[in-house]
Amino acid sequence: MRPHTTEHPSPRRPDREERRAPKRLAFRRSLTAVLALLIAGQCVFAARTLAVERDPAPDSAITADLRSPYGAVVVALTGDRPEVAIRILPDSFARHLHYRPRLSAGRPVNPRGDCSSPVPLPRRFTDLCRTHDFGYDILRAAAADGRPLGGWARRALDQMLVEQMYASCTNPFCGAAAAAADLGLSWNTWRQRSGVPVPRETSWQLVTTTAQRALIDPLIGVGA
Repeated sequence: MRPHTTEHPSPRRPDREERRAPKRLAFRRSLTAVLALLIAGQCVFAARTLAVERDPAPDSAITADLRSPYGAVVVALTGDRPEVAIRILPDSFARHLHYRPRLSAGRPVNPRGDCSSPVPLPRRFTDLCRTHDFGYDILRAAAADGRPLGGWARRALDQMLVEQMYASCTNPFCGAAAAAADLGLSWNTWRQRSGVPVPRETSWQLVTTTAQRALIDPLIGVGA
């Protein structure tokens, strides 16, 4: 007669879905933290923009920029005769950016440009965004020439785009989209210190630069 033995079942190995669950939870928590920080940064920025003018008064540095070739292009593009910007565009632009702007409805555009937005924007904004993209490329070309323009230039280009968006709207939904674009554009320029536009940033870069501007800079006394 065989002695009675108790068999213990071997422990079950977690399947693939169970192994992935902790990673998914960690990812969701990280994403929530990222979104919370971005929203907080936008709120801080919105509060600050209510207290300061969008376009500060010109100073000697701006005056010097206005005499530079690319500074003159920005003035033309944001003025009453934007088509002049193509005629006075320095030859170095095509060398740095590898394209030439074309005219669309009387305004120079980057033919490869588009509205970079996390939310869909009205189709009527597309060419307006392409003109703004060309404007940002002017800033990049000026920096590549070794003479970057001051923050006035980027702010002027942003203001141009926002005003054109509002002017193109004929219904409240379009106006709401323009307001959302205004906030996102202003936040991005504030976050990048009104400097040369930085394309294709990672989520981590968005978080760290927002934290730097909203939380750290005020502590160390760095201006806007």
